[in-house]
Amino acid sequence: MAATLITIPKENGGQRLDKFILDEFPKSSFGLVQKLCRKGQVRVNGGRVKGSRRLAVGDVLRLPPRFGEEEVEIKKDRDQPFTLTDKDRKQVPNWIIYEDGEIVVLNKPAGLPSQAGT
Repeated sequence: MAATLITIPKENGGQRLDKFILDEFPKSSFGLVQKLCRKGQVRVNGGRVKGSRRLAVGDVLRLPPRFGEEEVEIKKDRDQPFTLTDKDRKQVPNWIIYEDGEIVVLNKPAGLPSQAGT
């Protein structure tokens, strides 16, 4: 799979990189964009960049292969805590990798919080 290359058009010159990506790929999340920038998977003109970088007309943006195709949209409602479905509850014992009297190690699915918070 080849990376996605986008040449920044005139109307997007001066726009922040993270804002541009979120506008072009609405299913992606701000956190995902920032993570990809930190890991060097998002590049502008071949170099590593921060999400806050201002784009110039003609910059070439490189995104990882298949970006925007498989993002999972996780709806967050600050008033409602994350809850497991009945199907998920039945799968929890299968997530246990190691367990003793003091610790439990889980291989939890992506998107499931590991501690309470926003």
